[in-house]
Amino acid sequence: MNDGKTTSEIVVRPIREPSNVQHVQLCATDASAMALSQEAMVEFFTGRMREAEREVDEAERNLKIAEEAGFQLRAFKRHLTESRRLVRFHEKCSVVVHAGHALVPNFPVDVFAIRTDRDSPRSEKSHSWRTRFTQTAPGLPYGEGDYVDSVPLEDTRNDPYWKKDEKGEFISNWVRVVTDFQQVNFPESVRQSDVMTAVHSAMKLQAFDDFGVLPERKAKGDPIVIGRVKDPRRARSHRPLCFMVAWYIDTRTI
Repeated sequence: MNDGKTTSEIVVRPIREPSNVQHVQLCATDASAMALSQEAMVEFFTGRMREAEREVDEAERNLKIAEEAGFQLRAFKRHLTESRRLVRFHEKCSVVVHAGHALVPNFPVDVFAIRTDRDSPRSEKSHSWRTRFTQTAPGLPYGEGDYVDSVPLEDTRNDPYWKKDEKGEFISNWVRVVTDFQQVNFPESVRQSDVMTAVHSAMKLQAFDDFGVLPERKAKGDPIVIGRVKDPRRARSHRPLCFMVAWYIDTRTI
């Protein structure tokens, strides 16, 4: 029975704690400043990973509520997927910086190794010798997959159904066909024992999505090996985060 009094219920829920991630702008001008910058990056990526994990927890709660309420789930599922990808991304970056690799600008590198869990490369073929069947890293979670060369094995075969002659009869012609992955062909420009050891150690982290060198594989100069982590938020713009793995210089060339 309503006695005329108004009763209300309120839900008291703590406000989500503010981000503990300290965003910084770093400028290093010498070796000691680089060391301090590295410490700041370790702290940043560790905090960002924890924040991303909280975002996943919240996305999971929201999805559960939406399921119980009978709401459309597409947007909630998409948000949860994106949140989980960010956790994987920041986890890989955290592993990398904890191992001592410094964040560097997004250099244009010649990728020579990718981390993948596929049994075979993308099925491709071409009638041109200029085509490169370069494979790309799928952006696996930390600790998964193996490193293979970015350029797969290929075979040349006859392709009797490619084109017709003036009489309308099919002409048999050659075609290049991708067949399988191959072991990493370490770049000629950085085939030095110290560099190879450094790259091997970086590969054992299973955190980098791919490795590249600049200048390109066969170019002469002072080569730098870069390890890259793909940012899921920048997938379309192809802007991964780049980290220093090794830099080789021979003073006899100076």
